Amino acid sequence: MFFRTFLVGLTLAALAIATPATACPGHDRQAQSCIPGYAWDDEAATCVPEVTG
Repeated sequence: MFFRTFLVGLTLAALAIATPATACPGHDRQAQSCIPGYAWDDEAATCVPEVTG
């Protein structure tokens, strides 16, 4: 009984470690948000003032 419980725990731990890398392929970047009046500039990798008009 102890061995079976240990084996299930070990399997679940291995799955938890392996899952984040394969959970959502193609989404390795986190969305950036800026304060109102600013927009994210991918090239500069920073928030820049929005140009209106």
